[in-house]
Amino acid sequence: MKLEEVLLRKEELPIIGENRFQVPIYPSLLKEDVVFDTTMAAQVFPWAAKEWYDDLTIYARNLPESSSQEKEKKRWLQESYLDKPVKVVRENGRQIVTPPGFWEDLVGCDKRGFATHFSISRNAGGSLYLGNDFEREQFAFAKLVKFDEDKKRTYCIDESCNKMIMYSMHNVDYYQGALFLRNWVMLYLNSALKELERQGKL
Repeated sequence: MKLEEVLLRKEELPIIGENRFQVPIYPSLLKEDVVFDTTMAAQVFPWAAKEWYDDLTIYARNLPESSSQEKEKKRWLQESYLDKPVKVVRENGRQIVTPPGFWEDLVGCDKRGFATHFSISRNAGGSLYLGNDFEREQFAFAKLVKFDEDKKRTYCIDESCNKMIMYSMHNVDYYQGALFLRNWVMLYLNSALKELERQGKL
C-alpha cells in the first residue's frame, strides 16, 4: 500500500451540521509491533490550531444571514474566536490555543505510544477517545466518510466493508470544537501513517 493512498483528507471527512463527523483509523496503526513517539500529537497541535483558525474563518464568512439567529452566530464566532490572530502559548507544561484561551493539548497514549485520547478542554470543546473493541468498530456513514472504493477497502474491518475503527466522541457539542478535534486527529493520524511507512509496516 502506498502512503499517498491512505493519508486522510479534509474533503473525505466533512463535518455535518454542528458536530457530526467520523475519523477512521488505518488498521495497521494498531498492530502490537508498531511503536510511536508519545509527543507526536503535541508536535502537530500548533499546526492544527493554524488550520482550525483558517477553516473557521471560511466557515464564518460563508454562514447565511437570513435570520437574526444566524447573524448572531456569525457575530459571536467573529468576536469569540476570530477577532485576534490565533496563537499557541505554553502554560504549566501544556500548549494553550488563544483565542479561545482555554483549549489545551490533552492526550493519552497506549503502551505503544499511539494516541488513544484527544481532548481540548475538560469543560468546553470535547474529546475523542478510542474505546474498547465494541466501541471502536463503528459503521462508516457515507456522508461522513467519503472514501473511494479502493480506500474504503483498505480501512474497513468487516467482509461487507461497512465498519471501520473510529474514535468515539465525548462532549463535542459545537462546530468550533468539532473542527479543531477533526483537524488535530487527522494531522496526528497522517503523521502516524508516515511513521508506519518509515518502519516498513504500511
